[in-house]
Amino acid sequence: MLPLRPLLWLVIVLVVFVALIPNSFAAPGDILLTDNFNDGNLDGWTIESGNWYINSGNLAGSKSGILFGGKINTGSSEWDNYRIELDVNGFQGIDQGIEFRYSQNSSYKIHLRYDPGRKQYGTPEIRLEKNNGTDNILLTNTLSFPLISNKWYHLKIEALNENIKFWIDNTPVFDFTDTNTNVKKGTLALSYWSGEVGIAYMKFDNIKVTALAPPPPPRLPVIFIPGIGGSEFQANGIIPWKDRDDGHGGQYSYVYAAGEKIWVNSDEAVKLGNDDYFDVLRLKEDGQTSEADIALTGNLTSFGYQDLDSFFTDMGYIKDINYFVFPYDWRKDVRNTKDSLDALIEEAKQKSGQPQVNLVVHSMGGLVGRYYISDSTKAIKINKLIELGVPHLGAPSAIKALVYGEPVGRWYFKIINIGINGNEVKDVIHNFPSHYSLIPSVKYYDFYNNSKDLPYPYKDDRDIDNNKVTGGLNYDRTKNLLFNLGLNINAFNLGEQFHNNLDSLLNQTNGTKIYEIVGTSQPTLGQIHETWWITWPINLIPKTDEIYINGDDTVPLYSASLKNDSQDLSGAAKIYYTEQKHSDLVASAGTAMQTVKAILNEDNALPVEVKDIKIDLEGEQISFDDGELDLYDEQDRHCGLNSNGEIEENIPEVTPDFCKLVRESKIFE
Repeated sequence: MLPLRPLLWLVIVLVVFVALIPNSFAAPGDILLTDNFNDGNLDGWTIESGNWYINSGNLAGSKSGILFGGKINTGSSEWDNYRIELDVNGFQGIDQGIEFRYSQNSSYKIHLRYDPGRKQYGTPEIRLEKNNGTDNILLTNTLSFPLISNKWYHLKIEALNENIKFWIDNTPVFDFTDTNTNVKKGTLALSYWSGEVGIAYMKFDNIKVTALAPPPPPRLPVIFIPGIGGSEFQANGIIPWKDRDDGHGGQYSYVYAAGEKIWVNSDEAVKLGNDDYFDVLRLKEDGQTSEADIALTGNLTSFGYQDLDSFFTDMGYIKDINYFVFPYDWRKDVRNTKDSLDALIEEAKQKSGQPQVNLVVHSMGGLVGRYYISDSTKAIKINKLIELGVPHLGAPSAIKALVYGEPVGRWYFKIINIGINGNEVKDVIHNFPSHYSLIPSVKYYDFYNNSKDLPYPYKDDRDIDNNKVTGGLNYDRTKNLLFNLGLNINAFNLGEQFHNNLDSLLNQTNGTKIYEIVGTSQPTLGQIHETWWITWPINLIPKTDEIYINGDDTVPLYSASLKNDSQDLSGAAKIYYTEQKHSDLVASAGTAMQTVKAILNEDNALPVEVKDIKIDLEGEQISFDDGELDLYDEQDRHCGLNSNGEIEENIPEVTPDFCKLVRESKIFE
């Protein structure tokens, strides 16, 4: 056993030795080096040249004679990202240097040039220099600080990946990114020169070097693309809309002020009546020319997308830097969007400095995104396409809106709609190619083939177009019915051409990673059935039934997922299922948008509500021709119509949609 005193000395020597070894394997925030020179020695420092010593608790370097200098260094050659803080004083002379990531072959240097009262030397001046075989001045600053001799300054330098920042007395001087630099690791070195002045006396003190965490990988910019009706319109100038056909046997006149927001003018939308104010949104019969001079405002509509900005900014995105929205003319041919979307993508790449973008798309915005990536020269610009309730193959609700009208707005008590009435919607969208692109396409009928629980979109037992064709209608027969009912052939053909171009390419993603977030387990219009209230002994009293299937209450399940047990057009997309309605898919706190957040953050911790297999729609749809439908539970609580004809909804477990379904003679139970 060693005697106690030698053992203590051994411990002390080991502690001192370890303390003087530069920390090469430090975690962020670790102190790599501190030295205030109060110990009177230069342990851990290597003098390369010049005269270095400690004077009154300061490190000093001095030299007399023209063109002489000195250098001293410390640290590890493995230091890469770190912060240097120190105090400096150019007591006499001109040139003082702080080098970092220093090696014999390369370094960066903050070159301080003081004002000794000899203006012929071009001082004072501060330089950021790079030595990579030869000295290269990267930046020069002669304005912020006069660098007076015999004055102490506090310096801070940060070298983090390719970025270099420099402060004097907490005032920023340089913020420079040296793209593709090969000067990445090295020690700290201090230096001075006498130059032609013939004397140098430079002082350094209170040196601290701290490890910095490398920044997270740069975040690719996000572009959000809304669905139909999701972009605002305003009058491009004064629009005198005078004595124009209102679509229901009358005329409408109104003078729209220049800059007046038309879509959505909520003050007009809440008014009772025919809502002819919105006639100005119409297109001409060619499906391409506007009836009036209106233009996009550049904003998304506040209904549906009001939480969007805060959702992305809360994630750390900065609007118009790495988060953008894509307003587009949702009335016209979806194919018209490619060039303007491409321009925005190029802007996002330029502003963010990233080579690709991520697209987050809702509803018809997904058709915009899918059409864009169908071009292989464009798809290389897209990393991820994240879809929310996209009607890839269309939806029967689009037929309903064109033939019967469908109100837009907010329902109260499941009875009253505050918004734009269905007849006005039918009138306005009559010539919209975009809306015809939402009609079920040929591929839709591969998934919904009129087998059990997969009905065709239209069943015409009443022969409403008098063409002697009845029963479930396939694609061509549905197309003929719509033409016979007077729908716009030009607009239909544009929508059909769009799907002919896109549908065969849906499973060819050209390298883009696809994520489909699909609403499910919501009663969704699957078939419009033209029939009779009484069918025996003769047909009496026409009626229109709606047959409901699984989906998000707007888009049928397989149109959104492009995948069932026997077919897959999804392009190997990752599919997530959530029990949400179509409009709720963009609610910031909802399951779908939290899934978007996880996908963008590369986070595997998805919301517990999201599933990777489809969620079936439970219950059976019951239709009847005559009678009264009531529901009672074991406590004799009632849902249905009471003796006064008023709706009662007294069973807590019953879906809130029950009363609406009662009125339409159908129920899921």
